[in-house]
Parts: sequence; structure tokens; C-alpha cells
Amino acid sequence: MKIKTIILLTIFIMLFLGSCSDKKTTEPNTATVVINLTTSDGGSVIGATSVLQNHVGGSYERIVTSSSVIFTDIPFGTYSVIVSHANYHTVIQESFSVQSHTVSHSVNLSTSDDRIGNIIQFGDHEWRILDIQGDRALVVSENILERRGYHTSSTDITYADCSLRAYLNGEFYNSSAFSNADRERIVQVINVNENNQWFGTNSGANTQDRIFLLSIAEVVKYFGDSGQLAYRPSGAWSIDDQYNTNRIATFFDGSATFWWLRSPGSRTTYASLVRITGELNVSGIIVNNNFHGGVRPALWLNL
Repeated sequence: MKIKTIILLTIFIMLFLGSCSDKKTTEPNTATVVINLTTSDGGSVIGATSVLQNHVGGSYERIVTSSSVIFTDIPFGTYSVIVSHANYHTVIQESFSVQSHTVSHSVNLSTSDDRIGNIIQFGDHEWRILDIQGDRALVVSENILERRGYHTSSTDITYADCSLRAYLNGEFYNSSAFSNADRERIVQVINVNENNQWFGTNSGANTQDRIFLLSIAEVVKYFGDSGQLAYRPSGAWSIDDQYNTNRIATFFDGSATFWWLRSPGSRTTYASLVRITGELNVSGIIVNNNFHGGVRPALWLNL
């Protein structure tokens, strides 16, 4: 009798322990990420847009309602945060790790810098400073550097897969135009590729680039915004405004051509561009037009 009791008790304990074991769950590999925003002049951050972007294409957006922006259920990984505000520069903070269940990251938004608009020599070329964020600057080549098609054939294509992007991040980045020391100063960033603002054409995936083309929105932001992008004139295919002259670029000999943007045009076989006259052609042209297509690269540079 005692033996039976011991056996039954042993079985009961084993079943109980097994039941408890089954109830144990593995904590999910997700986090709450808190982005703490400050400004260089003590101004308000309310109304800013904060985007948390991981390095495999995941994107999480919040409109800022307080100085601490909270993102929940964020998968573990490596992230960048992009913060935009009408009164401050767009801030891109690169490569912070989310590997615990609560992560805090700080971002400071700065006011305008008097170095913006200056021409600097970097590598073999001159570059115009469009933006400064902390110790890095967004620059675009002052001149059109060469003629090249957006893609090698007239097919449906997005910037992520086009041949011009591959060329800029490969052959051009590794060319003699830059020394090894120059290349170490070029920052790898994640570019958010928006659908065409007027035609809704799919832009494809966001891209991780060292050298890239500007987008439609970036040209409007840095070369002058007349409001036409947000409020499209009836039947318009291009932005034709008082900022045309700001957008004109030439080769070193002074001859002009259009220059490509990374945004899609009115269809996925078209890419947008800036015309010889400086009009921003939102509808774009066929991607394999390589006779006239000008290349005006941009990059983020450590100062």
C-alpha cells in the first residue's frame, strides 16, 4: 500500500511539474523603444515626424506629441531614427541596437547652419552643402558628372534595383574620384523612397546607400518649395516655379542636360528628373534614356 502511494505521489508530482513547464513561455524578441527629442534652441518638438527604420526594410512612424516618442512591439535588430520638423533640419541618427526589451535613444534637432549652401571640395569634385546634422552634411555634386541611364533597359524598375544605383554604390564609390580616406568619411544611410506624390507610382523598398540620387521631395525641400508638390496645379506634369534657376545644373564645360532623381515617374518604366530649364519633371521619362541623362550624386559626409 505504501509503495502504491509513493508511486502515485511521484506520478502526480511529475505531471504537476510538466504542467508548470508547459505554462512557461519564451519572452518575445520585441522591445519598447523611447526616442527622447531635444532641440538646440529649446523650441517645441510637437508636430515632428519620427520614423524608426530597421536595416532590413521595416519602418515604424509616429507623429510627435511630446518630447518622448514611444514605439512598442519593435523587433530586435539594428535601427536608424529619422526625425523631421518644419523648424529644424531632418535628423538621421544611424545604427543603434535594439537587443533588450526597453531601449532609450536621444536625438537633438538643430536650427539652420550658415555653412549650408557653401561649395566644398571632396575627392575629385565640388559639392554643395544642402543640410547639416550634427557632425555630418548632406552634399550634392555642384556639376553633373556624367551621362548615364537610370536603368539599362526600358522595363518596370524601382530605385532599389536600378543599374544607376548599383553603379553609384559600386564602381563610382570605388573609383579614383575618392581616396580611401575619403571613402571612410562617406556615411551609409537608409533612404526612405516615397511613392510618386502626384501619380502614386510605387517606389519600391527603402534603400541603404552610400551614394545616391536625390528624391522629388528632397529637391523641393533643399532647392525651394512653392507649394506645388503638395497642391498639384490642375493637369500639371512638372513643377514650374520661381525656383527653376536653383535647380539647373551643368557639366564642367557649361553645357546643360537634365539630371535624374531616384523617385519614380508617372509609371514604373519612368523615373523623375530635373529638366535643363530647372523644371522638376514629376512625371519623368523612360528609364533607359542614357543619351541625355545626367548624374548628380548626393551623399552624407562626416565633417
